[in-house]
Amino acid sequence: MLAWDTVAKEKDRGGLGVGNILAKNKALLFKWIWKLGSNDKASWADFIKEKYSPQFINGMPKFRKKLLRIWLGISSTITSTDLDSSLIRAGCKLKMGNGNHVNFWSDTWLTDFCLANSYPALFRLSSSKARIVSQMGYWIEGTWHWNLKWRRTLRTSENLLF
Repeated sequence: MLAWDTVAKEKDRGGLGVGNILAKNKALLFKWIWKLGSNDKASWADFIKEKYSPQFINGMPKFRKKLLRIWLGISSTITSTDLDSSLIRAGCKLKMGNGNHVNFWSDTWLTDFCLANSYPALFRLSSSKARIVSQMGYWIEGTWHWNLKWRRTLRTSENLLF
């Protein structure tokens, strides 16, 4: 019988090359979560979305309803504070596409941080905190025009922030 640390070592270091099973498991769990948030048209994704109505933030689902045990385990990787989960979440950045699936303030799409964290004063003043990007402006003759809504008129110094 072999010790697990020997089994996990690379082959050229005397092991069997199995690798870190916990890290591989976490990567596969995040793959399931990512597929759920990436508009995968698979029937399992439709079922989960219909049954649990997740809200997606940065492509990661946030569930409001009580989950089945299997999805509770899978979704717990999102909220885990361990290094692997934190690194994976930090590396998630959404592609804009048509803007129908990207939250303007809470998703990371424009810079390396969500706009709510980059511009907290403006986020507090926004009257459209839960809107998607495509709802925050409109096209006129091929040019995008932002239509940001504020609770009050912005001061000159606040206009310079954005």
